[in-house]
Amino acid sequence: AQYFRRRLAKHPGGDRQLIVCGGSRNIQERMALLLEAGILISAYTDVVVRNGNPLPFVPIENLPEPGGAFVISLIGQRGVRDEIRKLLTGRGYREEQDFLMLA
Repeated sequence: AQYFRRRLAKHPGGDRQLIVCGGSRNIQERMALLLEAGILISAYTDVVVRNGNPLPFVPIENLPEPGGAFVISLIGQRGVRDEIRKLLTGRGYREEQDFLMLA
């Protein structure tokens, strides 16, 4: 969590809401570490709503326009990570300015 905190400090989202890509149990554990480290997460996005996630769910197609949110992906699967990058850049998000791939 401290690594993520330092990484986010170098690429702040400003006053934008922070949205996490991924909602699996494993990623929920990572989100809990970020929350414990004082990183405020507004919501999560995933291909499906995950039961048991206490954060609000934002469907991928309903993500704010670029500049409206800062997105971090905690999904480490190589193929999926690349798909998320394509999806976000296809929507106009810029890596490092609007989103980070942290896993």
